[in-house]
Amino acid sequence: MICGLPPYWEPEKDPLINAIKTQQLMFPHHVSKLAKSFICRLMERKFQQRLGSNENGVEDIKRDPFFANVNWEGVQDKSVRVPLF
Repeated sequence: MICGLPPYWEPEKDPLINAIKTQQLMFPHHVSKLAKSFICRLMERKFQQRLGSNENGVEDIKRDPFFANVNWEGVQDKSVRVPLF
């Protein structure tokens, strides 16, 4: 969603699976370091090390620096205004 494209794309299934397993994530120059870090931790290949996969689950994702300015209570009760892009 940040880049407008999926992280990996191949027209055939087998090359796509291989790309997911082996290729390094690439980002356009406009993606911030904070966003890159967040995405890379979500896309970690080792499940045990992936952001959100431990006992804290989604709470680890919500506490990530990428979401530092998010009012999660306001999101839950729908009082947060959607930013305009």
